[in-house]
Amino acid sequence: MATLMDIKETRPDRSFIKQGAWEPTFLRMSASHPLQGSLFCEILTPEHRISTQVYGSVCLLNRLNVVRKKKLTKSCGWETIPPGLKIWVPGDDPRMELKGQNRNRLLFIRPERIEQIIGRSFDPTRLATADDKPTKVPFVDHVLSAFAEDIANGCPAGALVGDSLVVSLVNWLIQAKPTDTRCKPGILCPKTYAKIIDYIEAHLADSISLDDLCGVADLSPRRFYRLLKEATGLSPHRLVLSRRVERAARLIRHSQAGLADIAAEVGFADQSQMTKTFHRFLGMPPARYRNTVS
Repeated sequence: MATLMDIKETRPDRSFIKQGAWEPTFLRMSASHPLQGSLFCEILTPEHRISTQVYGSVCLLNRLNVVRKKKLTKSCGWETIPPGLKIWVPGDDPRMELKGQNRNRLLFIRPERIEQIIGRSFDPTRLATADDKPTKVPFVDHVLSAFAEDIANGCPAGALVGDSLVVSLVNWLIQAKPTDTRCKPGILCPKTYAKIIDYIEAHLADSISLDDLCGVADLSPRRFYRLLKEATGLSPHRLVLSRRVERAARLIRHSQAGLADIAAEVGFADQSQMTKTFHRFLGMPPARYRNTVS
């Protein structure tokens, strides 16, 4: 595992973090396939640390386990921070003392990249949640997990997957208060999205129709297609295929099952269909992928 000092060429520049100590252990990082105006990393923090960084970009911080913190700027005691999503914006200065080794996934997005994606000016301060505790947001969990999975696979499609995931998160960010999991008119809310993913995962081996997914989301086909596309950048069909490819890749990595058996288990008509779809998503056929990761 590398630390920040070991990989100076990938050190976040001042547009991401302006100042302060930021030297965790890096488990995964997008620097080998640089994203447009963004940086993803998965880190393991020290058991005890003082946080003094000042953010120079929008940062989605997703903590995967509990941590205890004490603010340095106030006379207050320790408080327990649950896992979940926290949003920081340029200029935020979260000075605190933290205890407990923590595994975090972070996505830094420069404000100008957000404006490029949405095609208009955008004030990142509207995302500020400085006084809010982290909240579990299934949609963000899924997207950041997809980042980590793509990097673990060696980014076979280059930066394409990562840049697409950034677009999905930006589209979600501008539609809803990041820590609000309630359903609102005009957006695909996190709870609905989580139900859709759970249904797909439970029925991968079956034939999943658009009507099935619309029923889970309780939306008309036209409205469901539009909201899903706006939230994730994916059509319903492509979302299902992406989950099948992700499951197939996991089985290839962690089992000795034959490719034909894996194809049937994840819902492809046959091994040939899986091979074509796998290549389209990951840039290589399943057999080559198995040789690469074995």
